[in-house]
Amino acid sequence: MHNLRIPLVGTAAVSSVLVAILLPNESWATVITAVLLVGGLLSFFSDRLQNALRHLFTRRPGAISGIPVALFCLYAFYALGNGAWDTNQALKIGIFFAAPTLLVCLASRYGSNRSMLDMCAVLAVWLPFDFRVLGRSDGNDREFDYYLGSAAATILAMTLFVCVREFCDANVCCKGSLRDAWYTAAALGLSACTLIPLGIIWDFMRIKPGLFSELGTVAMLGVIAERTFSMSFLLAIAGKSLVIALPEEFLFRGIIQNYLKNILANTWLAVGVTSLIFGAAHLNNGACSWHVADWNWAYAGLAAIAGGGYGWVFLKTRSILFPIVLHGTVDAVCHTFFQVVYAVRSCAA
Repeated sequence: MHNLRIPLVGTAAVSSVLVAILLPNESWATVITAVLLVGGLLSFFSDRLQNALRHLFTRRPGAISGIPVALFCLYAFYALGNGAWDTNQALKIGIFFAAPTLLVCLASRYGSNRSMLDMCAVLAVWLPFDFRVLGRSDGNDREFDYYLGSAAATILAMTLFVCVREFCDANVCCKGSLRDAWYTAAALGLSACTLIPLGIIWDFMRIKPGLFSELGTVAMLGVIAERTFSMSFLLAIAGKSLVIALPEEFLFRGIIQNYLKNILANTWLAVGVTSLIFGAAHLNNGACSWHVADWNWAYAGLAAIAGGGYGWVFLKTRSILFPIVLHGTVDAVCHTFFQVVYAVRSCAA
């Protein structure tokens, strides 16, 4: 336990500072829940914690049941603390935490190293959130509730697949080199040269009104530099990396891409198929109905292309950290310099 003291204290401090900056006006229950979830996410980048949990679950397999219980108790604390308890939602969330855990336990006992039970467990974590079926029965959900739930689901998945099933090739670590940073920077440049023109051509996004109006080239570069090196932009990268990129990259690159690489025996095919799955996961974002014509094909196409870049960076760096940072930066650039218009257009139609 002494070996865990430094990483646990460090992540608690970092998560507290991040939450204090990003959530200045939230309730005490929300702040405490967010600190615990952010701290839990960051702690998993410690090899010491991962090894300690692996040792615990090897010696005491029954301790696995504590994972869904602890997460459900945290949900209950958050809901009751905000006066938002919903029995139907609580039942759905309890099943959501328990089902993947049960599948992983069955895979550990009866399955192979990469069994179909593992893939079913992955789907049991991903699909409920992708289709947003865990909301309140009255429909009064906040977008922030989704992010907290996503963090809890990621902690569940990290525990199950990194510490119980020991999918070590998920590479949940902070190790890297200068070369890895260059790979990430190169992928960011290629992504910008590809995604920005396509996003504008497909009418997915537009340059924010008034951002560069009637400015010369030098002045435009000055605006870009000013926004890029601003504290708000850096916080946007940190926030999007933590609440959006980390869960998605761990699932799609750390689990699904590695799973496909093992069963397909072809690394680049695994990257391509994972990117297509990643793109398909964005089809329902901003769609107004389940009709095929209303699906967000532009978003799915851009996400698939971006996913190829994330997959390539994960392949070259062998660390989930770099695609997380790349993903968070791409999202931050999109929302800092551009106005995403797909939802407005599709719903207005």
